[in-house]
This record gives sequence, C-alpha cells and structure tokens, in this order.
Amino acid sequence: MIKKITNIVAQIPTSYLLLLILFIGFILRSVCWFYIGPQLLGDRNDYSHLSIYIVQGNWDAYFSDGRFYQPVYAFLLTPTYLFNLSQELYIFFLHHFLSLTTIYVVYLIGKRTFGVYFGLISAFFISINVMMIFWFPWVYSDTAFHFFVALFALMAINLYKSQKKVNYALFFFSGIFCTLTRPEGIFIFFSAILILFFIHLIQKFSIRKAIFIIIGIIFFLSSLLITTLVYHQKTQEIFLSQFHVSLALYVSSKISTNSPDEQNQLYSVTIQEDMRNARAKPDYVNDNYSLSMIGLKFMKENPLTWASMYASRFTANIFPSIYSPNWSVGHRIYNFSMAFILTIGSLMAILFSDLRRFLATSLTIMGFTLALSMTLFQREIDYRVPLSIFILFSMTAPYGWYKLYKYFKGRTIFIQHE
Repeated sequence: MIKKITNIVAQIPTSYLLLLILFIGFILRSVCWFYIGPQLLGDRNDYSHLSIYIVQGNWDAYFSDGRFYQPVYAFLLTPTYLFNLSQELYIFFLHHFLSLTTIYVVYLIGKRTFGVYFGLISAFFISINVMMIFWFPWVYSDTAFHFFVALFALMAINLYKSQKKVNYALFFFSGIFCTLTRPEGIFIFFSAILILFFIHLIQKFSIRKAIFIIIGIIFFLSSLLITTLVYHQKTQEIFLSQFHVSLALYVSSKISTNSPDEQNQLYSVTIQEDMRNARAKPDYVNDNYSLSMIGLKFMKENPLTWASMYASRFTANIFPSIYSPNWSVGHRIYNFSMAFILTIGSLMAILFSDLRRFLATSLTIMGFTLALSMTLFQREIDYRVPLSIFILFSMTAPYGWYKLYKYFKGRTIFIQHE
C-alpha cells in the first residue's frame, strides 16, 4: 500500500506537490485567522508601541522599552502607521508572506541538503503544524522569527558548502536579522559561527584538535563574560537589567515544568512579592536587576536543584504535552507525536555516516542550541516561543527516519541471507 502511494506521488511533478503544500499551509492559517480572529491588534501590543516610536522618531521612548533590541518585527509593522493602513488586513498578508516563505525556505534546505522529496516532507511538517497555525493570527514576533531562523539556516548551509564572499555576507546579514527579531537568535548565530570556525580548523588540524579548540573558545568567552560581570559593576548592572536576561535568571530559578499551577503562582504572587521586597532595600537598582540577582543567588546556593529544574524545563519545551493536562487528549497525542517525529528524526540524521552527515549535524546542533537557550527563560503555559526549535528539526528529521529505515532494511536482508 505504502509502495503504491509512493509510486503515485513520484509521478506528480515536484513543483505541483510544493504548490499543494503551500496551498494547504495558506488555507489552514486562513481558517485559523477567521476562526479565532486576529489577536492583540491595536496600539497596546508591545511591538506596536515600538513601531509607533519608530514612526514618531521618539528614540528616547523606544530605547526605554524592554524590547528595544527586537526591532525587526516592529519595523515590519511600521507601514500600518506610516501609510494609515488597516492593521488587520496588513498583518494578515504580512504573516502569510512570512509563513509561506518559511515553508518554501525549509523545502529548499531539505532539497539542497538531502534531496527533493525530503525537502517536500520537511515543508509539509511546517505546513500542517497545528501549534504554528494557532499562533498565526497573533501579533507576536514568532512568525517573523520562524522565517529568519529558516533563512539563516539556508544561508549557513550555503556557506558551509561554499566559502564564497557573497555567502559570508548573506550569512552574517541573516544572522543579525535573526538576532534582532528575537533574543534567542544570538545563540544559533553564535553556534553557526563556531561550526564555521570548525570547518576552517579541520582543514589544518585533526577533527579531535578542532573540537578541542572550539571547546576552548567557548570556555574562554564564557570566562571573559563572567569575569567582566563580576569585577565591573557598571557592566553588571547594564547586563543584568536587560528584560530577557532577568527572565532567564529569575524564571529558571522558580519554574521546573511550566505547569499552569507553577505559572499562576509565579506571576500572580511570587514575582510581585519579590519585586516589592527588592524595592524596599537600600541597594535597589531596578526591577529587572533585582530579579536577576534573586536568580543568581538561587543558582549559587542550589546548583544541583537548579540543574534538575533546567532538565525538567528542557523536557517540557520539547514535549509540552507531558506537562499540559488542560489540553485535550487528541491535542496531546498530536503534539507529542509531532515533537517525537521531529526531535528523534533529527537525532537519527546525525548517527549514520554519509556525505550529508555534517550538514545534518550542523542543523541539529543549531536546533538544540536554540532549545537549550530557550530553556533558560521559557515560562509559558501556551507553548509559543519553543516552536521555532522545530523549524530546524523539520529540516533533518525526514532524512533521519529514512536512514533508520534503510539501516533496519539492510539488517533484515542480511539476516535472511544468513
């Protein structure tokens, strides 16, 4: 049966299959838009605030906002204020452009790295991902971040294949855009740069020496950052006063599973009490700095407990259905199945040695780097931000499962011959 379906699909031109996948993605997202309606429209949205400041040229207000270092999505929203466009209509088409382009870029990566049909399957995973579809109507930066993550992955793969000047330029430009869309982008940008260093190193040294040098670079930069923060008070205050830094340090010391009970307790009671107590102290700097110091103190006094909580949150970000009893059974099964297929498939892609293994490993490393960085401050019941992890996993998972299938098929034939 499967073989018959495969033969039928193989007879259809790949361009038609790609158009069908894009059409499915468009229809599903449009249905979601009209079913639940656009969310967070108007001037009260964080990114709308930034867009208004940009249009007004009110840079003091812009740089006073906690999300000032996420300008890309805010700039994408500025036409609604510059040209007095309908925000609802503009965002509908903007999000469709970003989503459909993301699907197409994922297809290109799969096609160029593993083959055309692997690219089609990867694109299909993104096209039908229910969680991504649910967040399509919301005025958040995640839809844009998915696009820039996919675009950066494409530029990275192109550079790893061919170290041309134009590929270097596109790699760094796309990496900067990715970083300025959401703060997690800096971690995959940094990991991709280390992979690029590794490519150059193995041309002069053995693989073992190259890995040792990369580990040394990571250790040196980490030590430099920690030393600067410890011994330079002004730098420490500036760094620890950043919105997402304070979230990473504080939330990672409070939440272990992202469960609704933990969330409600943290945001309804605990965080308010902690900030109120901090403001009463003579050495108070600001709320974000106080939350950062609370988190650092917990990490210093309870390192093993913090590590255990981190591991639990990491699992919750990859498999949120385990910690979401409020979801329906069907939704939990779907979510777990999708996460399992993409995560395990990505791991399978790096276990089997062939010419495509290095590129598969590079994409998987970027995916897990993103997952590990998000685990520091991911704290949402609704499971929105970690979806970008699966943009990267979807690129390699189909090939991973194919290699596993070929492995077991080969062993079966070998056993039969014996």
